[in-house]
Amino acid sequence: MIDDQIKELGFNVSDIEYVILSHLDGDHAGGLQLLKEAKAMIVSNEEYQKANQNHSLRYNTALW
Repeated sequence: MIDDQIKELGFNVSDIEYVILSHLDGDHAGGLQLLKEAKAMIVSNEEYQKANQNHSLRYNTALW
């Protein structure tokens, strides 16, 4: 898991300043809950709005 890999490098998730996402498809945004202690997550407003209006498998908000 990504949180374990971060710890192996000697850091904590809370040390992360930004998580930058190109888009919110499940294969890119899945597992974001493991990074919830990061200071900020960035995605375009257009992508965020589209994901929140389209509750298909592609945008499975439960994975965030």
